[in-house]
Amino acid sequence: MRNFKITIFFTLCFIAFTVFFAGCSGSSNKEDKNKGNNVNKEDNNESVLPEEITVNPVKTDEPVINPGMGWILYGDPSNQTPETLALSSTGYMRFSWSDLNPEEGVYNWSIIDNAIENWKNCGKQFAFGVMSVNTSGAPKQIPDWIFDKGMQYTMGKGESSDDLSFYIPVWNDPVYIEECAKFAEALAEKYDGNPDIAFIDIRNFGNWGENHLYPFEATSVFISDDDLKKLWQPYIDNFKKTQLAICCNGSDDKDKNVEKWAVDNGVTYRRDGLMGKIGWGGSNGDELSYAFGKLPVIWEFFGSFRSLENSADRKWNDDEFIENIKNNQPTYIGMGQWGDDAAYMLSKKEDLIKQAANMMGYHFTVVQAKYMNIIDSGQDSNISVSIENSGVTRIFTDCIIKLTLLNEYDAEVSGEIPTDWDAKSFSPGTITDLSANINFSAEPGDYRIAIGFFSDVGGNPTYNIGNSVKTKNNWYILGNISVK
Repeated sequence: MRNFKITIFFTLCFIAFTVFFAGCSGSSNKEDKNKGNNVNKEDNNESVLPEEITVNPVKTDEPVINPGMGWILYGDPSNQTPETLALSSTGYMRFSWSDLNPEEGVYNWSIIDNAIENWKNCGKQFAFGVMSVNTSGAPKQIPDWIFDKGMQYTMGKGESSDDLSFYIPVWNDPVYIEECAKFAEALAEKYDGNPDIAFIDIRNFGNWGENHLYPFEATSVFISDDDLKKLWQPYIDNFKKTQLAICCNGSDDKDKNVEKWAVDNGVTYRRDGLMGKIGWGGSNGDELSYAFGKLPVIWEFFGSFRSLENSADRKWNDDEFIENIKNNQPTYIGMGQWGDDAAYMLSKKEDLIKQAANMMGYHFTVVQAKYMNIIDSGQDSNISVSIENSGVTRIFTDCIIKLTLLNEYDAEVSGEIPTDWDAKSFSPGTITDLSANINFSAEPGDYRIAIGFFSDVGGNPTYNIGNSVKTKNNWYILGNISVK
């Protein structure tokens, strides 16, 4: 009996000690968990004071693709690969005047409309020109009904034959000038201000509309500056929103005055001879300097990339190409030329194409932002942002900068557009420091502050920048912020 009592005693003691230590252990774990999560919200808020914080958003080296600049692809998007499409911003085609205007007053705009839609479905803008002569195509590019009205013309040879088989208008013929003007007016009525169009080439003088007479110089006559202005003026008069371009072929000094006149009237240069042999129609782009900083300069190679790569006269040189971009400020460059040439160039020069994508045109990156970590709803709070433009020129399209608060679902809660933040003033190779007092109105809570770049005030941000942290709606995150 005595042994039984002793056993009962020790058993009860063991149970008591077990319960005691279990309680102590549970209490300790609970205290540690609460301490780690700062569960006491009141104490936590009191420990965080409003202060200005500085953030340096992470940059990316990946190609940044944007409207209003970048690699151009030629032809229909069905000719392209997913890889070339991913690195380009714009599709380009040339059209025959006779196809678009088969009868007087009758226009077949569906040809252009379909091209715009096809490129838009790929997320790209579109650019084009309408030719009067094309020695790579049908002998007659001008509608028959214009010939029937008495337009004067000569016959010219093509590139591969001495046969005089191509119809060349007398460039200062009154009928030709009048009908060019009517067509320009109709084209502008249809397409001026279309946001899916990057630019339109004026191609109503010379072979392919390139303002030269090769290869039919012997049977055609160069016209005066005044006559050339008569061909270009209707485009200038009627296109008030969409960017226009002319080919600056760089071969005739007599072209220079009228080309400068065009730039002074808002018409930019394109150069169809890049990386070709200097003195043989080739160029490094420096003859476009009158447009530098004023308008978006457009480059096209002297020939296909295949031909440049294999040229006996002038071999392709990567370093020279990059140096030309640095010095001569292109906003657009054609990736190869027609057919599968872009895909071929990409297969050979992928790193070069990606490098050039972040050099040509504008390239914005937020390098630093300063703001208060805690703000009062409905009260002004200063925000400073430093933006670098590491591109070779400035942005020429409309660009609105907006700051906003995003909630946990990345939805915009409150935003404001600083009225004096002008992206067009961001000079190439510089960092611009911006500051504004912003008034965010939001319920108390935690948010993320973000920046967006818009082509207009509606919808989601339009432009991409060289930072890596962004939402699916194209807002770039600067950091965390609290509203009280």
